[in-house]
Amino acid sequence: MSEDKNGARGAPDPSLVQRTRKQQENIGQGLRHMFDSVLDEGVPDDFADLLDRLEEGEAKRGGQKGGARE
Repeated sequence: MSEDKNGARGAPDPSLVQRTRKQQENIGQGLRHMFDSVLDEGVPDDFADLLDRLEEGEAKRGGQKGGARE
């Protein structure tokens, strides 16, 4: 926003608004690109093995989680 000589705020400078919107657009595109590339990555083998072992352990316990009993 622009200020006059008395410090009162007026309407925002149109060129500043346009630059800010363009910067936000660029940031948004960059974030979308980065997020999409993360989604395209596979799950590391070690992590997938760990998940499999956890699921096997739950199946052996009958699907109950440790701790609270009903």
